[in-house]
Amino acid sequence: MLLLFSGSYVNLHPQQKWKWEKINYAFPEETNILSAVSSNDFWVKTKEGDVIHYLNNKTIRYKTIIPSGYTRILFAVISHNEFIAAAMDNQWRTHFYNFSKGKWRKDPFVFPLPMQALIKIDEGLTYAIGNFGSMLKYQNNSWIEIKTPLKSHINLLKFISPQKIFLLTNSEGVFLFDGNTFTRIQFEEKNKADIINLKSFSDAIFALDSKRKIYRYIHGRFVLDNSFKSKLVFGYRENIAYADVVLRTEHNKYLKMKIPSTYRFTSYKSYHKDSLLFSEQDGYVYKAGLTENNYFANLSKVLGIKSDDYTFNHIGGIYDFNNDGLPDILAVNKGVDAFFTVFVNDRETPFRKVVSSPFKQDELLGPSAAFLDYNSDTFIDFVIVISDTGGIFLAVFENDKKGNFFKAKSIPLLFDDNSHIPFNIKPVDFDADGKMDLCVSYYYGPLDKTGYEIIVNNSFFNGLNKIDTSYKKITQSWNQQSLFADFNGDDQNDWFIANKWRKNKLLIQGKGSFTDESEKRISPLNVTETSGASAADFDNDGDLDILTVSDHSFLMLFQNNGRGFFTDVTTQFGLNKILPGDSILNYVSLTTGDFNNDGFTDIFVSDLNKKKPQNFLLMNIEGKYFIDKTIEMQITIPILHYSTAADIDNDGDIDIFTYGVNEYALWVNNLNDNNFIKIRPRGVISNTDGWGAKIWIYEHTHLDDPSFLRGYKQAGSETFGNAQNSEYIAHFGVDRNKLYDVKVKFYGGKEIILTSLKPGSIYYVDELTGLYAFFYTLPGHTFRVLKIREIQFYILTTILTFLILYAGTKRGLRKYQWNIKLSLGFVSSSISLYWLLLLLTNDSESFFQKYFLPVLISSASIAIPNLVFLWITRNQNKMKSIENFTDDLLSELMLFSHGAWALSNLNSLQLLYEHASENSKDTQYINTISERLITFNEMVLPKLTSIIDLSHTIKINNELLQQLKRSLKILSDSRNHGDEKKHLEFAKAINNTKESLSGIKKIVYQSYSCNPIDVIKNTCHSLSGIFEKNKVKVSRSKYFDEEIAVLIKSYELADIIDNCLQNSMKALLQKEEKEISLKVYKLAPKICIGITDTGIGIVESEWEKIFESGYSKGSSSGFGLFSARQILKKYGGRIYVKSSSVTEGTVFTIELNEGIMP
Repeated sequence: MLLLFSGSYVNLHPQQKWKWEKINYAFPEETNILSAVSSNDFWVKTKEGDVIHYLNNKTIRYKTIIPSGYTRILFAVISHNEFIAAAMDNQWRTHFYNFSKGKWRKDPFVFPLPMQALIKIDEGLTYAIGNFGSMLKYQNNSWIEIKTPLKSHINLLKFISPQKIFLLTNSEGVFLFDGNTFTRIQFEEKNKADIINLKSFSDAIFALDSKRKIYRYIHGRFVLDNSFKSKLVFGYRENIAYADVVLRTEHNKYLKMKIPSTYRFTSYKSYHKDSLLFSEQDGYVYKAGLTENNYFANLSKVLGIKSDDYTFNHIGGIYDFNNDGLPDILAVNKGVDAFFTVFVNDRETPFRKVVSSPFKQDELLGPSAAFLDYNSDTFIDFVIVISDTGGIFLAVFENDKKGNFFKAKSIPLLFDDNSHIPFNIKPVDFDADGKMDLCVSYYYGPLDKTGYEIIVNNSFFNGLNKIDTSYKKITQSWNQQSLFADFNGDDQNDWFIANKWRKNKLLIQGKGSFTDESEKRISPLNVTETSGASAADFDNDGDLDILTVSDHSFLMLFQNNGRGFFTDVTTQFGLNKILPGDSILNYVSLTTGDFNNDGFTDIFVSDLNKKKPQNFLLMNIEGKYFIDKTIEMQITIPILHYSTAADIDNDGDIDIFTYGVNEYALWVNNLNDNNFIKIRPRGVISNTDGWGAKIWIYEHTHLDDPSFLRGYKQAGSETFGNAQNSEYIAHFGVDRNKLYDVKVKFYGGKEIILTSLKPGSIYYVDELTGLYAFFYTLPGHTFRVLKIREIQFYILTTILTFLILYAGTKRGLRKYQWNIKLSLGFVSSSISLYWLLLLLTNDSESFFQKYFLPVLISSASIAIPNLVFLWITRNQNKMKSIENFTDDLLSELMLFSHGAWALSNLNSLQLLYEHASENSKDTQYINTISERLITFNEMVLPKLTSIIDLSHTIKINNELLQQLKRSLKILSDSRNHGDEKKHLEFAKAINNTKESLSGIKKIVYQSYSCNPIDVIKNTCHSLSGIFEKNKVKVSRSKYFDEEIAVLIKSYELADIIDNCLQNSMKALLQKEEKEISLKVYKLAPKICIGITDTGIGIVESEWEKIFESGYSKGSSSGFGLFSARQILKKYGGRIYVKSSSVTEGTVFTIELNEGIMP
């Protein structure tokens, strides 16, 4: 019986390890194991009903006698080599068969209904259950029908003992059978009949209904049980890499086991308490047994890491691309349709596959890529070499902070005439400025000569851009790979270069420059045709050793003496016994890590060649030698081109990812023993990748004591070759029963000490924290944000919007006199609308909608008020213009009427023309009329034309205008003035002109005239309350009988009189006798208004000053009398102080022209 027990893909508790070995025999079809004595002696059955005896790698098949047309073939094991079988014919009847001593025999018993299952209870009892409540018992070599009360099919039988058998029916629920009677078991819910499964576990029975609710049998009934343990019984699990199961076996009632999900086992049988056989769908049989060692299982397909056909996955990287704490996988395919794939780690579910858009058809991908946080935003980006028709360049793919990538820039490699693609690129903080640079390795130089190394510098403002070729000479060779690490312990990174046809180079850094000290420091230094290198502390002495792969010696290990001097210890460490499959290396990949968490760095090598492809898993034994554990740890096939290692499932042991043509392999390590500590350095002053950071781990309380050093690593030093990359996490195998202290020294020099670390966890170590980190990174964050094209467009549109708002508001304030409240209202509404539109259009794909629509709408929101106010102002101006034109017409008429020269000119011409017949021969007469005509044409006619234009503008009576125009047309004809016959016509035209002018004057004067008596009366009435309050006696009188109008608008005259009365009131405040008198009288040609008060008087020197703008001795504005004089001047009137003294008071006189009564 197969039961799910427990499991967690991320963190599994330590348990016994099981190892599966395939029996070296493949059955030709799918089989199920019937019985087993050992892994060399067992029986299986086929789908057709044949039984096969496997013995010592040989098989004997016993063909079944069951007719080929029969279906639903069932088996039960009586003993090791004795079985019973059942099969259904085409009439739904069930036939029974026996197999014993190598022979088949048909049982004469035939049951008329189909059977569902045969279940062995003990050595002498087997049950058969079937349709329509049928149940049979096989005992004493014969079948007996058991009468049941059941009507529906019996689908399942589970038992605790022969007296405690549980039957699951199709629609009647669950029954308990004690060997004699059937009892329906009640559920917590009444009439429960939708049970779909039963499980027996640890002498308990569990039931599952159609809604996945679980019930447990307790005290004679099933009760609801939602416990985690109950869920596990029916397959609740989080683990997809392994199935954690409990097997019920004949030798060990319940056996806990962890099975890789790659196996598709169909049956199992135990032959020892800790040994089992499993049959798989493909016909293979596996034996399983306990082991003390860990092993690897290729779970790539289970975890969803599958390659497409016709691909060559030649670059890989394992990094937490979306910063969710889980390693993701990126693989680059350079096949026909080149693209890259990101496998996103979704914790307990399979990896989610995200495929990029293909590269362009003319783009040829280079053999290498570098993974680095080039823009210091804490997200890993990558750079790959590409060539196209335009040349060779580095394509920078930037992380969008969600784990997706977009091409951010291209860096042309145009520094010389080299047309060859670089062989390798490696991330390195070359100038120690906290920004990751790139080291580009050229195998070939120009004209197929030796290659060299160049540096692509990364700066704060320009990013990856500047190419430094100053190291070409010192690095010139057939370069395969550069490796940067501090080999001599001076806290400066040295430079190791792997060369193919020449000796390797070791450049030591000192005082900002590199010196080639290869011959001095590497012994022996031979031409080894090296293809790649990795640096790690293989002997745990606190310095980095160098491991190389070459055609000459395959694997070579150079041990560091702590001062950067290296000795070949390949033979001493047993690596000379590891031989390649071919003398010329084709695809050899190497990756390192502590694969068994024993505290020492191990080696994995994939050697793909045509002669003898093979994998090597070399385990480091206490830093003294290596042992090949490839077969034991089950990592033999497939052999692929490239590999890299990391703890992909975050369970504390290092897994291996290999990749190549059409295939991936994800070798998941099943160690799961919590014997680990992981350190992830995160730089702030130094690079954010943590590259170059050095990490030492010591037993607790023994910091810096070499005898208690348990591991040393430098981030980035172990990366091998040109195609393998993984995150800079220092993984140390440790004793889970101890505590540890860790020292981290960042590349910028800052040291961080961690103490009392418990195994089983990852520790993130930040170079700076809190406000220090915030302020140090703020300029970089700001600069990165400003470099985003979308942000740049938003800034530009926002600036443009605010400039428009500023201009619109400024115009409103100046042109239309907006107040502050109104201006703030328009501006706030426009800004609110702008930000709202930005939010609404944020996801729009339209460039216009996303960036310019908010600008246009918000601009319109300030432009519309300006247009509205412009329209209002223009209409107001239009109205004011009519008033102004009327004022101008009034002024012209007043000048014409009251000015002697204009009217007298017309009168004299009329008189001369009327008496022309009497004086036509008189020379004096002729001269006089000529003079008058000159005056008329030069002075009078322009005035009359102006009167006509102004009258037309304000739409004066059209008949009067037409009459005036006709008259002027006659008078302006100078050719006819000498014609005596026309003189009377001219006289008549002049008379008509005067009549027209009189008519126009009447119309205009009426609109400007008022009755002074009524105005004085109304004004005094409006002030009567004030007069009474201040005890002022007011008298009014006029000195003419008829009604006379004055030339001034009523409200203007009222304002002037009101102002004078108010001034008189102030002058009377200090007087006991308070009197004001108003007199209206004629003083030809004027109408006068005298305002007399008995106040304190005005000194004579101020009689004119009081009419100046702003002049005041009290709290008044000093504008009233000034305004009065200006208004009266417009109408040809005036105001002045006639007399004033302390004793007699003051007399103001207002003189006005006579108007025309409306």
